Amino acid sequence: AWIDAAHFNIADHVVLAPADRPLTDENDFLAWCAHRSVIPLDRRRPLWRLDIVPRLPSGQVGLLLVLHHVVADGLRGVALVTSLLEPTPREQSEDVVWRPRPTPAGLDLARDNMQSRWQAVRHFHPSRLIRSTGTLRALSHASGSHAPATFLTGPIGYRRNLTVVRYPVTELRRAAHAYGCTINDLLIAAVTAGLRDLLDLRG
Repeated sequence: AWIDAAHFNIADHVVLAPADRPLTDENDFLAWCAHRSVIPLDRRRPLWRLDIVPRLPSGQVGLLLVLHHVVADGLRGVALVTSLLEPTPREQSEDVVWRPRPTPAGLDLARDNMQSRWQAVRHFHPSRLIRSTGTLRALSHASGSHAPATFLTGPIGYRRNLTVVRYPVTELRRAAHAYGCTINDLLIAAVTAGLRDLLDLRG
C-alpha cells in the first residue's frame, strides 16, 4: 500500500550535481551516470532521486532519475519521465497545500492488499496465464544447483560502465507485434542472447 512520507523534503531527492570536473561529451556524462546510479537510495525516504547536471556541452542540461522498482516499472517510469518533461506545465491551484495522509492501521493495509489482489486476478489475461504456466513448468524441470561462477561474477560497483544503444522505437514495436511479445521481451532476448555469446566466447 502507498503510505505518504510524514516529513517530505524535495531537497532530499532533487540534487544539483556538483561540478567536480567538466563533462566534455556524452561519454563523460554516461560514465558519471554509471558511477552515480550505484549509490544506494536512502531507505528512510521515498525511493527515488533526481540529479540535475548543468553545464553539459552545447548548453545542455542532464537529468539522471534513479527509481526503485517498487515506485515504477519500465512503462510507468517512461510515463513519469514523459510527464516531467512536458513543455507546458499543468495548471494547479495555488491554494492547494499537500498534507500527508495519516498512516493506515493494520486492518486497513490488509483490506487494501486483498482489494489489490482481486483487481490483479480480474485483469489477468488468459494468454498471460498460459505463458506463465509454461514458464513455471520449464523452471520445475531446471536444475536446482547454483549457476557456475564466471568472469562476470563479482560485486557491482564503481568500475561498471554505461553504454547507450539507439534503435527506432517504431521498428522495435513492429518486430514485437510480429512475434506476439512486448518491447521489453525484445530487450530481454537481446541481453540474454548477447550474454550467451559473450560467455561462449570466453569458454
